[in-house]
Amino acid sequence: MKKIILSLSFLLASILSFSQASPSLIIDGKAIKFESDISLPYWLDAGKTVSLGANAVSVSILEFTIDSNNLVYNKTIHLTSNSSVPNGKTWKIEAIGTGVNVDFLGNVNFSNETKPDVFVSPRVLQKSGYWQVPQGVTSICVEIWGRGGNGAFSYVGGGGGGYGYECFNVLEGDSIEVIFTSDTIFFDTLIYATRGSDGTPTRIPGIGGVSNAAYSENGGVGGYNGNYYAGAGGGDAGGMGGKGAIGLDDNRSSKGIGRTGEIPGGGGGSGSDGTNGTQGPGLGGAGQIKIYF
Repeated sequence: MKKIILSLSFLLASILSFSQASPSLIIDGKAIKFESDISLPYWLDAGKTVSLGANAVSVSILEFTIDSNNLVYNKTIHLTSNSSVPNGKTWKIEAIGTGVNVDFLGNVNFSNETKPDVFVSPRVLQKSGYWQVPQGVTSICVEIWGRGGNGAFSYVGGGGGGYGYECFNVLEGDSIEVIFTSDTIFFDTLIYATRGSDGTPTRIPGIGGVSNAAYSENGGVGGYNGNYYAGAGGGDAGGMGGKGAIGLDDNRSSKGIGRTGEIPGGGGGSGSDGTNGTQGPGLGGAGQIKIYF
């Protein structure tokens, strides 16, 4: 009988201990415990990702629409899996349902198989912004392609974007800036890749872009076609990048716009001439960054 009483006492103590355990949410990859230092309500801006952490099984949320800097109530959300705050909205976390989250195995695991993009490797970026290093990640490898050059009005194609690959040590939680300009793509101040140049009206094909990464390849040179009616293809991007666009076929009865280079970084093809005049050029493919972790 004494052993049974001791067992019951241990069970009661375990229940009380669990009931006092603080729930946590994973917000943009960072585990946040809701204790005395973090109280409710808790606000989340558009684009923030949230998932259930330790001792959390649900989240009660009020969603508001942002209208001329005013908040307009939209709906109530009962969240039981990972999600993101939609554009133009803001979330007010009102309550967290506590309990055993059997699917939570660590700071970057989620309550179902779907994870926010920030946790998916490789992460593909095609515009300026910031990338936050997920928790537990201390090293990354980066591929970078410059934009492809545009084709010219017939005869010559644009050059392919430059390519680079390099690995780096990072600190978890750090925000790394990526910058996409019209001429160069930067991964912080560490590496860059330039665009291929455009084909010129004087029939000079575009030259391939370059990169300063530890491993790099120049983009391909744009094609040239001396046939008055046919277009020329663009240059391929460096590495395993996009292919340059194929020049339009000979077409003497009509003119055609040059094709666009493949993403990432393929050079644009030139248009073809016809009896109605010159047409073109094809645009270069967009540049890109891939982050592996």
